[in-house]
Amino acid sequence: MGFGKFRKNQPFEEAPPFDGGLNTKANAADVGLAQTPSAQNVSFNDFGAAATTLGFSQLNTTAVGSAVINGLHSYNNESSTAAELIVVGNGSVWRMSGTTAVTIGSSQSLFDSDADMETEQFMDVLFFSNGTDRPYKYNGTEFTRMGVSGATQTLTIATNSAGTLTGDYNYVIAPVNSYAVEGDYSVDNALSSTFTAASEDIAITDIPTAPASHGVNSWNIYRNTAGAATTYWRVTNVANGVSAVTDNNSDSVLVTAAPLDNAPPFAFKYFQNFQGYLFAAGYSEQKSRLYWSKVNTPEQFPVDNFVRVGQGDGLEISGISVINSSIIITKSDEQGNTATYTLFNDAVDPANWYLLKTDSDQGSESHKAITRWDNKLALLNRNGYYGFNGVQRVRGGGSSELGKISVDTISADIEPDVQLFKKSLLKNAAGIDFENRMYFAVASTGSSTENDKVYVYDYVRISTSDRKAGAWIPLTDHNINNFAVHDGSLYGGSSTANGFVYKMQDTRNYNGAAIDSFFTTAPFRGSKAEENRKKVFRHAYIWMDLSGDWDVEISPIIDFDSDGASASLINVGADATALWDTAQWDTATWAETVPRKRFRLDMNKVGNFLQLKFRTNTVSQYFKVSRIQVFYNLKGKE
Repeated sequence: MGFGKFRKNQPFEEAPPFDGGLNTKANAADVGLAQTPSAQNVSFNDFGAAATTLGFSQLNTTAVGSAVINGLHSYNNESSTAAELIVVGNGSVWRMSGTTAVTIGSSQSLFDSDADMETEQFMDVLFFSNGTDRPYKYNGTEFTRMGVSGATQTLTIATNSAGTLTGDYNYVIAPVNSYAVEGDYSVDNALSSTFTAASEDIAITDIPTAPASHGVNSWNIYRNTAGAATTYWRVTNVANGVSAVTDNNSDSVLVTAAPLDNAPPFAFKYFQNFQGYLFAAGYSEQKSRLYWSKVNTPEQFPVDNFVRVGQGDGLEISGISVINSSIIITKSDEQGNTATYTLFNDAVDPANWYLLKTDSDQGSESHKAITRWDNKLALLNRNGYYGFNGVQRVRGGGSSELGKISVDTISADIEPDVQLFKKSLLKNAAGIDFENRMYFAVASTGSSTENDKVYVYDYVRISTSDRKAGAWIPLTDHNINNFAVHDGSLYGGSSTANGFVYKMQDTRNYNGAAIDSFFTTAPFRGSKAEENRKKVFRHAYIWMDLSGDWDVEISPIIDFDSDGASASLINVGADATALWDTAQWDTATWAETVPRKRFRLDMNKVGNFLQLKFRTNTVSQYFKVSRIQVFYNLKGKE
């Protein structure tokens, strides 16, 4: 804080920029000078002002059902003219058309309505998987299965007429989808009976017809050569819907062998595309395996394309992400034990990839909460939020350490808040980076039944305060299960079973309700030599935006006794007059076109410390305070 003398050597103290954020860990008397010991529903601008946050509004006029929003994604492929906001809820997938949620064809009632849906765009296709149901994909037009499975229907083989075939033959079929992805054939379920031919051709019937949702465009038909029972060669390809074909191909013309390792993906919980591969984890049968697809073929997962990540350590993979040319894998047992691994896969050949466990036990308990920001990852567990960049510590609550993989806390200032988060619901926490702020939705207390509060971490500032790291602030009444940035705006899917999506940072209310916004300054105390002296806090000059024709509550708090504080009201309308001093217009504008005015607040309060609390709690009303000067006398020296 700045100090000076004014009017007959009367001392005054000026607050630094208010951009240090919430600090609930330190005693109120010890919080950083730019911080606040008590605040909610505010934000800080680049120059250090504190203001009521923007609110949110309901996007879809009609709910997608009485269900939680399980997934949210902004999808845009190269052939589309505009991005689509994709919504998963009530077991189906929807796309937003303005304020209307339109069901995507073939997606109705396919999924468990209680399971979070992972969505990942890769090679112009949006993939869906929830760890329970079969994965699907969407290309802007078709909604079909991800990958193709072998047929279960047995072909019928019979003589047709004289031809070229002589020998014992079996037939199998393999599906091919609209992306020319071929599945494996199934010997167990679809191998035809052996047919012995003698200079004849063979009629093949009972070729199955796959439903549209399977995405099968055609079928490759394979058979063995005479006397070779275990290798199958392609005979022909028929369109889906064709039920019969005749084979008169001699063995010598068959040159394409049937694929042996084109397995479809399992029901994974997590996806991450990177360097031409689709990485996946969370398969219920192998909870410590990280899988990857064939290169540039995200619908085929060969059976040997996996690595065991700490298998047998009592933890299961809880999330995957990417940073610094490596895949990051976090593990958790949902009991407080976590770990983080790095798969270095900058080599072309997967045989040269290698896995390394970090030297920290801090991983993320939630895949959705792993958030990329400023070339780092934020990881969340019951001990707090941690910054991880793969090669060194991130400056936060502790020191930096170069040259080794590790993580470091970024939530030391709000540790008491983090300790209140409901531990059993941390796996449902969600996060996103938007406009140089990270937003984290959490179940904020032990009595929470869902994510009910959002914590914002503001990590970029250009003010001159003493702030060393990012600034935290909580946003109440935010029941958000997942986030998406779409067309430059932030959206949240409801964690309440109401079927709604919200446009966030959008309006001056919380979907029609008041924003209970308040901000309490760090204590004014005079110079270091005066800190323990009694003072008479005479008055304060306060610079505030003329936000609208309403009153802002300002409560002087003496020696941290908030119960004894009485609020004064300052009208911040354009025609407002200063109640205690001649109004002074600030000719500058500050990031907006709203002018500021300097107000004088008379107090004459006696104590060692003074704080000022600003508050609005009426629909569409808000405040913005940018500067404070407090004038005082030492007790006995008036």
